Amino acid sequence: MSGSVDMKEAGVDALRQRLETQQREIARRDRELGLLAKRLHDLEGDDMPDAQGGPVSARLVLREHQVERLQRKRGWRHLIGRGPVDAEAERVRKSRFFDADWYLKTYPDVAAAGLDPARHYASSGHYEGRSPGPSLDTLQYVQDHPEAGASAQRLLDHKERIGHGG
Repeated sequence: MSGSVDMKEAGVDALRQRLETQQREIARRDRELGLLAKRLHDLEGDDMPDAQGGPVSARLVLREHQVERLQRKRGWRHLIGRGPVDAEAERVRKSRFFDADWYLKTYPDVAAAGLDPARHYASSGHYEGRSPGPSLDTLQYVQDHPEAGASAQRLLDHKERIGHGG
């Protein structure tokens, strides 16, 4: 009987530890959300090219969508198991505009971190203005079509749908 109780206590401890980890992640994302909102507010109305060469207005559209996405994710459920980013990464991976090898060569920080290029583009690369492949410039496309910037998949679908494929 004592062994069963010990196992249950170990399970409870593991769940507590997992909960604490998830609470720290939520706090980190809340801080990130605050910083992004402040940055967005500071940059509003600036159409000059930024240090990375892209138009600030396109970056603002992407960051605005990232802030909205983070606000929707404030709950804890997105931290467990496969979530929307994984499903979106699968769709990105299948796009004719996504080139994983090109992405890793173009963005060596992603390769150095050992990240899945499709998942990175779906979760943050798109919002950073990174392009999924050589035939699609994310910043220019969002500048021309701001309605397409809400997510990586929406941008890729939009490009496919309106016939601007390469």
